[in-house]
Amino acid sequence: MGFAPELFLSRNLLRTGRVEVFDEAVGLGAIIDEKGRRFPFHCVVIADGSRAIEVGRRVRFSIIEANLATIEAGAIESLAGE
Repeated sequence: MGFAPELFLSRNLLRTGRVEVFDEAVGLGAIIDEKGRRFPFHCVVIADGSRAIEVGRRVRFSIIEANLATIEAGAIESLAGE
């Protein structure tokens, strides 16, 4: 699977999206951004330290390089009032 070059060129930019799925028992989830791209994440990157987030929650996040040269969502913040 290859990655689109624009993801790496703009990975320091914040993005917005919605939490598509989150399994609190294992701490894994995924966010779908506004362009329909899916970014997995682990609960340790939730910025408020809670290690839990609601499915459907609108969020702001960055892109980070993870293990095995994959990309994931990082620094996940819930957007207030949404």
